[in-house]
Amino acid sequence: MGKNKNKAPQLPQREAYTRMNFLHQASNLLMSQYGRSSNSSSSSDGVPVASCDVGMDVYRARELSRHYNSVMKKVARRLVLRIDRSIKRGVCKCCNASLVSGDTCSIRIRGKRGKHVIVTCSQCGAVRRYYAQVEKADATAEETGKGNSRADLPLVGEPALE
Repeated sequence: MGKNKNKAPQLPQREAYTRMNFLHQASNLLMSQYGRSSNSSSSSDGVPVASCDVGMDVYRARELSRHYNSVMKKVARRLVLRIDRSIKRGVCKCCNASLVSGDTCSIRIRGKRGKHVIVTCSQCGAVRRYYAQVEKADATAEETGKGNSRADLPLVGEPALE
């Protein structure tokens, strides 16, 4: 009786990752529905935002969103788990606010010290810089004109051809 090699690898601390995922989604949902700084009932693209009879105001929604983000970080810190880079960059490091472009943060692209993105939190004023450097393999492929086009890439669920 050998090992079953077709079995998916087990993820340690699966319950903790599930809880962190729930907290992140709940925080983003609160910010998308109630966290708008304007009092209008429609979003910027004209789609009406779902209203709730609970009477949640902007301040309470932002505070609850911050609390969910801080609990998510505490769970990760306590169990020594890594949070994905995209999730880390979507949460302010100082005040734990969900960073929504144009609402709770401003985003600028600068190029003096190399290409970098500057994200400024409008709640606490914290500034973070992320360098946006092009990988050398991609840069050399683009210069020679031999880069992969989108048509050459496999679709999701389609096995990659070697």
